[in-house]
Formats: sequence, structure tokens, C-alpha cells
Amino acid sequence: MPSIEIGYRKLYQAGGCEIQGQDKLCFEIPLKNRLTARVTIGPKPRFGIWIIKSEKYFLHTTPHQQEAKFFADATDSPSPVKLFTEIAIIFKTDVNRKIFAGLNDTNSGASTKLLNLAKKRAKELERSAEYVAGLLGVRVHRQFVLEPLNQNFVVDRKPVPIVEGIGDWTEIIDPCVLNQQGIASVPKALTQMAVNSGDCFESHADILRWLLRAWPERNPVLRFMAFFTAIECALGGVSAPQPKDQIENVNSLKELVKAEKPENWKQLTSYLNEISSRIRPSLVQRFRVLAEKAGAPTQEHDIEAFAKFNKIRNALVHRGDDAIKLRLELDQDQVSTLEDLSERYVSYSLFGDMNVYKSRHRPASAK
Repeated sequence: MPSIEIGYRKLYQAGGCEIQGQDKLCFEIPLKNRLTARVTIGPKPRFGIWIIKSEKYFLHTTPHQQEAKFFADATDSPSPVKLFTEIAIIFKTDVNRKIFAGLNDTNSGASTKLLNLAKKRAKELERSAEYVAGLLGVRVHRQFVLEPLNQNFVVDRKPVPIVEGIGDWTEIIDPCVLNQQGIASVPKALTQMAVNSGDCFESHADILRWLLRAWPERNPVLRFMAFFTAIECALGGVSAPQPKDQIENVNSLKELVKAEKPENWKQLTSYLNEISSRIRPSLVQRFRVLAEKAGAPTQEHDIEAFAKFNKIRNALVHRGDDAIKLRLELDQDQVSTLEDLSERYVSYSLFGDMNVYKSRHRPASAK
């Protein structure tokens, strides 16, 4: 049974870099699970380059089409980049002779079957590519992997490989018309807010900066974190009762120490007093206070959603949970729900209401 090599490649712009005395540098790194990293630094990446022209935003009422063209030889492309870093994560797989023969027939579907086989290991392949890119950036220079250009699943067929095309991220936006009422009210409302901000100016600016970072962000994990941080900043001025269960537990320990009187009872008492002084209401408890104060019809749903998002945030920050990262990438609805939650509660924190703009992207429960 014949075998063929398939996998995933990530192409980077190696801005400002060059290789002294030779055109390119190629080498392989053996990885676990029978994967091989093939690194090519030079003007002609093995798997070519996709040049994609597309607007980042387009109205849903207008037709939109991306312009994408593949160049097997990157030097033939209109790309201004002269040096690339290509990291291909490859593995061998056995195929039946029918699929192997069908690779030369674009209508056979053989290449699609092999690309789909590579996609089954997408998480593993992408992580391996980023591992090698990170090593290169840390040990050599970040500029070799500073700007990602393409990421593709590939079939390393000889002499010409098969490279799946992937388009750029594009957002469908709504028509937005500022009517006469808005023209009259917007300057007054914003001026009044700024004039009356007083000592809250800096904290309000921090909240809004996180929203501004989140709105254009393409990476779903970074977008999620920015929207969550905006809410977290808004909760900075929210007070909530100290958690009774934690205080009662510490007090019980104090009573136990007092009753037993061990040799180091003074140190233990001091330590427990320090713990008591550090007990703070959680973010979820403070959000509950804010949500109850706002009194939105979706209050209970908002509290439940925020508690779930807080768990996801903690997993990302403290454990770097790849399963959650993948879930965020696959489920854009979660990020959209957090976006809606963030905008409504930031609006309430600043303006005292939840009069946010209407959007086709808002969850049905918030419309």
C-alpha cells in the first residue's frame, strides 16, 4: 500500500531578515507522535503562497467576494515580502491505490479526503507548528515569525504539493445611519458624560480602552479576554458583601486554635487574621450585585452567563486550557454573547442605562 505525506503549514513573513552567504535554510525537526517539522527560511516556501485581497468589513446588503490567488513560486507573486519562514508539520499515512492515483485528477476527490484526514489532527498540528515557531522566535529572533501570512492543510505530493486555500476573516456589518435625533443628542450626551466624570475619568477610560481593543480583534481568544477585562474593570467600583462561608470557616479555625493552644498558636492566629483581611467578594458576586442593581429583564441569564465566562477566563489565564481555546475558536456565539454582555454593563456603569445599539449579531435574548 502506497504512503503519502500530509499535514499543516504556517507561513510567516521574515521581515528585515536575511541569510548570510546562501539563499535559503532548510532543516527538519523530529517531533512526538511521528510528526516531522520541516522548516524553510528563504524566498521560496515549499508550499507557495496565497495572496488574498479582501475588505475586513462589508455590509450584509452588498455582494462581497474575496480575491484569492495561489502562487506555487512566491517570487512570482506580487507580495512585497522577500523572505519567508515556513513551518510545515508533516506525517505519513497509508492510502489505497485508488486515492493515490486520484491525486492527479482534480475531480476525483482524493485530495479532499487526504486534507480532511489532516484536519482530524488540526489541534495537534497547529500546536506543533506554533511550538517550532516559538522556539525559532525565542532562540533566534522574533522577526522570523513576527507576521503570519498563511495557514493551510497540505498534501506533500511530488513534484507539486496540494495546498488548501483559506480566506481572510471578514465581518458582516450593519448599515448605520445617524438620524436627526442622534445628530442633536450625541454631542450633548458625550459632553455631559465627560464633564461629569470627575475622579472616575481614569477608570472609565480604562474600561473603554478594553472595548476598543476587543471590537476589531480577529483572534477569538484575545477578543474574549478583552471583552471580559472590560467588565472586570467596570466591576472595580462595585462593592459586595464578604463571602460568609469563608469568614465562618476562618473563624472556626480561630476558635479551634484558641481552644487547643498549640505552641505556635500566636503565629497561627496571626496567619488566620491575615487570611481574614484578604477575603474579598468574587467577581461573580460583584457582578450579581451590579446585575441586580441594573435590573435588566435578562438579569438571571446575565449572571449565569458571566459565571460561565469567569470559569473560561480562569482556565485560559491560569491553565492555558487548549480545549477551551479550541471551543472558543469553534463557537463564535460564546464570544458574541460576551460582547453583548460587556457592552450592556459597560453602558450601565457609565451612563446608568443599557441603551446600546441594535445589531444583527446580538443574541436573541438581548434583542
